[in-house]
Parts: sequence; C-alpha cells; structure tokens
Amino acid sequence: MASNAEITRRTYERAAAALFSQFDPRPAAGSAHQARLLYQYVGRPSIRCLVMGGSAAPLLHELAEQGAYAVGMDYSRAALAHLRREAPLAPLLCADMRHLPFARSALDAIFADALLGHVERRDFDDTVRGLRDALRPGGVLGVRLKIGSGEGLETHKSGAGKVWRGYWQPSEFIERLYALDFDLRHEQDLLPGRQVFLILRREY
Repeated sequence: MASNAEITRRTYERAAAALFSQFDPRPAAGSAHQARLLYQYVGRPSIRCLVMGGSAAPLLHELAEQGAYAVGMDYSRAALAHLRREAPLAPLLCADMRHLPFARSALDAIFADALLGHVERRDFDDTVRGLRDALRPGGVLGVRLKIGSGEGLETHKSGAGKVWRGYWQPSEFIERLYALDFDLRHEQDLLPGRQVFLILRREY
C-alpha cells in the first residue's frame, strides 16, 4: 500500500501534468515582500537559499534579482518541469524535503510554501530537524502555514487525487519549532484565520 507521502506526490504529478498544457505564469502576490524579509532576517549581502512549493517561481526571480543564489526544489518531476518553464534560469532539484540533499549548514535560508502541512505529525520533528541542519546557525526558515486542526487525506482542489494535509494553530506550530531550536522572528497574517507567513531563525 502506498504511503500518504507517495499518494500526495502522485496527486501533484497528475495536477502539474494537467497544468503543463495550460501554461500561464502569473506572479504570486507578496513574493517581493517575502524575499526582502528573508534577506532582512538573514542579515547578509549574499545568501544561499532553497525555495520549495507552489509559489517557488516568483520567489526564485525576486531572490535572484537581489543577488541570492536560489535553488528551486520539488518532489514531483512534473511540477519541476512546470517550474522550469516559469523559472528557466534557476538551478532546480528533484528531492523529498524529508531528506534534503544538502550538507550541514549549507544554506542561509529555506522557504517552504505550505509544504510542512503535507508532513505527517509522526514525521514532523525529523523533517524539521533536517531543515534545521541544512541551515547554518542564524539561518532562517520561511513558512506559509495553513491554520486549522487535524490531519488526513483530502481531495486536491484540482480533482487529481488525494493529498495529505495537516493543520496547525500558529501558537502550536511556533511552540513546536521552539523545541527544535528555532526562534520566531516574523509573523504576518496572509488570510486572517486561514493562513499566516512565519519566519523562524535557527538558533544553534
């Protein structure tokens, strides 16, 4: 039987393949602001950044314009092919965020666009430890968090299949990351009561 992570990956493969024939890139709202905030909280003139998730393309553009070395990553090859069309100059990787292919302290910043909501609670701490270890001490993690409670398989909005979704209350999520050596630096409502943007700093 396929794992929940594999079910989710296959759904995104089908959804991305369907979108590929209807290519119409549109900038994601807030990407310039998020890129500036990542730079601000890293506090260095040049940074190495990993960008993952649905809004990767515009953020890759914004980070590159500001002088960052920004890498895009997705677990779905079809989603990655779609991203290649939107961000043709960016270096891209196909990998699972639960097993990042980076050396310890290799990155200054990681942006995970709602992806931690696809990680089961039982795998959550190990996944975040992997993100933390890929960041240098003082590096930052940017997260778009979907607010709610509970977890389970849900039908993807495209109708392409099921995806695993876990929901968090912001205070619960922040407390969990405190225990994993992250400290909150920025919190911003994106959709009040539904989504929040967080920046957390690796302390040690």
